[in-house]
Amino acid sequence: MAQTPAEKDPQSGPSKRDWKFILFLAFGFIQISVVIVSVIVVYLNTLGYQPPVVLEQELAKLDEERLRLMEEGRRPTAALSLVEAGLPNFHPLMVPFEEIVTNLNGLPQRMIKVSVTFKVLDDFTYQEIMSPAIKTKIRDQIIKVLQSTEFHEIDSLSGKLILKDAILQSINRVLEEGVIRDVYFTEFVVQ
Repeated sequence: MAQTPAEKDPQSGPSKRDWKFILFLAFGFIQISVVIVSVIVVYLNTLGYQPPVVLEQELAKLDEERLRLMEEGRRPTAALSLVEAGLPNFHPLMVPFEEIVTNLNGLPQRMIKVSVTFKVLDDFTYQEIMSPAIKTKIRDQIIKVLQSTEFHEIDSLSGKLILKDAILQSINRVLEEGVIRDVYFTEFVVQ
């Protein structure tokens, strides 16, 4: 006797229709997961972006160490120069840097013109940035970062923030003693 679909043997497993429904649910779950992860990534890279902060307790410890070294007649290291952010009447120094024009990576070929300003917390870093040898190294690092970047990577706000961080990290690696706190774009043109 032939079995109807309703009388199908339960040991034969799920039907083709059941598999389609299971796959439909699985792909739906994957799509929702991707959307949630994407929203989190966008939030963390744009809206939720918080620059690194130096804690007051750390500044107080560095201040004590800096004063001790100055009393001994020794020059404090760059890490200790950050304490000036906690001293009264202290204002961060804004150091404008020369305009840079270079090519971006990828096709079609695009040119980028960028002017940046550095935020530094002490005179030691300012003097280091202004020295001709370091200034040349900084310019070289900025050009390397820009030339390794493609247009689609900097087309959005999050891309520009990532570019700022890449420039900041590469410059801080070049500095011997100082630390740049932040990088600001004062001009940003792509053609």
